[in-house]
Amino acid sequence: MLLDQKSSTARRWGVEQLPVPFVIDPEGNLAYYALGARKWDDPALLVPLRALTLAR
Repeated sequence: MLLDQKSSTARRWGVEQLPVPFVIDPEGNLAYYALGARKWDDPALLVPLRALTLAR
C-alpha cells in the first residue's frame, strides 16, 4: 500500500481524480485500477480482483 502524501506518484501516473486504487502484480505491472469511489462489495469489482489474486 502506498500513501502518496506529497502527490508525487499521482503526478507521475497522471492521477486527476480521487480515490484511485491501483493493483500492482508481483512483477510490478499495473494489473487493475478504478477511478473514483467504489462499492467494494460490488460483484463487478470483486470478480476481477478475485481473478487477480487467484492467478498468483
